[in-house]
Amino acid sequence: MTEIEGAAFGLDMAVGPNGEALVVWQDAAVDQGPAVRGVVVDPAGVASEPVVVAEALAYQPLTAWGHGSFLVTYRASTGSRLLRMSADGSLVGGAPTEVGRVSDLLATANGFALALHGSGPADVSLQWLDGEAQPLGAPLAISEPAGISEAGPAIAPQKDGLGFFWDDARNANHDIYHRRTDAAGTPTSAEEVVVDDAETSRFVVAADLGDATAIAWIDDNMGVRVAKLADDGAILAGPRVIDDITSPAALAMAVSDAGIGLLIVGSVGGAILDVRDEGLERLGATVLDADPKVAFAALASTGEGFVAAWRKPEGIRVARGCRPALPR
Repeated sequence: MTEIEGAAFGLDMAVGPNGEALVVWQDAAVDQGPAVRGVVVDPAGVASEPVVVAEALAYQPLTAWGHGSFLVTYRASTGSRLLRMSADGSLVGGAPTEVGRVSDLLATANGFALALHGSGPADVSLQWLDGEAQPLGAPLAISEPAGISEAGPAIAPQKDGLGFFWDDARNANHDIYHRRTDAAGTPTSAEEVVVDDAETSRFVVAADLGDATAIAWIDDNMGVRVAKLADDGAILAGPRVIDDITSPAALAMAVSDAGIGLLIVGSVGGAILDVRDEGLERLGATVLDADPKVAFAALASTGEGFVAAWRKPEGIRVARGCRPALPR
């Protein structure tokens, strides 16, 4: 396990082509306000020296690998800023580019797709980037004007286009909505409610399964739930309830050869990696950290397994080679 010092209040991670993991976090231990730091952890678990991604007043970093570098985004006083980092953690290119507030991102064949939250032509919008992380045109509206997304949208590849998922309070209750687009980002479906119940559903994450999509979310009364959806939003499996952590605070998901992985952290249970098959049956669960003071979660695929990151009071922990264990 790799230990990284830092007072993290936001955390994300992506894996490069040779198994190196870039961990980015919001560092609160800065006099002039929150900053963003980054560390590359190699396949042997050795961490590089921290890199200053943004000096001050920078929040909620996200990262993804694509087109020969890591794309890193972070929130600033207005919108989000974008920059690129090489596989060894050095900064690439010039000054950061500014776009709307980024909630999620993924690499595509020709560049990157950013899910914007509350800063484009709609509450949920799409911003395309080229392979050099430069914006391509203006943001495209995904949600209808009535949409009210609080936690921000998630994005995943879906049937020759993209799928967007978000928690929406327009009906006075947080349901999960879904909308598909074509390869150009034009919506090809109406907004669809894929989770509609009396509970409050928040913080949805999504991952591509090839012929379907896995989504997971935090339910205010039931812990974490996970479902498998067809491209049209129909539920193929689930929702399954994961109640090992009764007060979940953060959730991350990734897909590898080992299965569908969910990293769940909370004040009751610590940090648990739950791994499911494509029918959402549990393959195994591993307690990565029993400390009740853990927070934040990041999970990425290494191909055959997972690399997980979470925050403890004394810093960040990164565990590589995570696979199903401890059948329950």
